[in-house]
Amino acid sequence: MKNVINFLERLGKDAQLKSLSAEQLSEMVNDSQLTDAVRLALQEGNVAELEQLLDTRHKIICYVVVPAEQEPEPSEEEPDENGNETKVSNF
Repeated sequence: MKNVINFLERLGKDAQLKSLSAEQLSEMVNDSQLTDAVRLALQEGNVAELEQLLDTRHKIICYVVVPAEQEPEPSEEEPDENGNETKVSNF
């Protein structure tokens, strides 16, 4: 699997490789150290087969949950909305 990932990473990194013809890409795949099944999936552009061979999920969703902003608590020196000073006591 590492060879497949390295191969795909190399294809994605090098801008010159994006302009390869189908024949050139096929030659590059054949020269790689990939299994026959992976080579065939890459040459055919069969994403589903490649996912199955690599035992990966095809729909991975990543998201970040941002907590709601909390209102600041009044400090001991700050007056509240009515102008009264707030005193905090800890028991």
